[in-house]
Amino acid sequence: MEVKEVLTLVDAAKICNVSHMTMWRWAKQGKIKTFKTLGGHHRVLWTDMIKFLEENGMDHLLERVKPRKKKVLFISDPLVGAEELVQKLRETGFLIEWATEGFEAGRTFSAFNPDCVVLNFSTPGINGPLICKTLKYDPATSPVKIIVLSDNNIHKEEALEEIGADILLPLSDNYSLLYKKILSICR
Repeated sequence: MEVKEVLTLVDAAKICNVSHMTMWRWAKQGKIKTFKTLGGHHRVLWTDMIKFLEENGMDHLLERVKPRKKKVLFISDPLVGAEELVQKLRETGFLIEWATEGFEAGRTFSAFNPDCVVLNFSTPGINGPLICKTLKYDPATSPVKIIVLSDNNIHKEEALEEIGADILLPLSDNYSLLYKKILSICR
């Protein structure tokens, strides 16, 4: 279960491994702090949920509800100087995988299920436009964000829209812009 800022009583009950009626009774009795929506439904703030679990000796249940780390798949030949970028992303809480050729990219994508793909159009043996189109026009993979790195000027905004990429960046060894774009697109 992913962490939400505000939980329904059903969500809170799932975390506590109790029925939603038990959670409703606890809310009515004031055992767990809730607030009511305009429609009269009880909601629990995540911070109040944590406090409730800790006060009632159920903090071990928090292990089931850790926030899911965002995943980034780089489809590229090794980028010079990218080690610092990868380290910075990992420190920020991202999981990183790297694929350097087409078959490996497909296999890694399926196993890793990334939130974002950074695709280097200059990588030999990779058909960047085909990969973009395949990911964006398949309903199962269309939510994945795609950042295209290109050292070629022919990939203008019109082409970007046609192939389905979300962001186009010039290929360079200055990775601060790429880092910022990954942060913004994955949040």
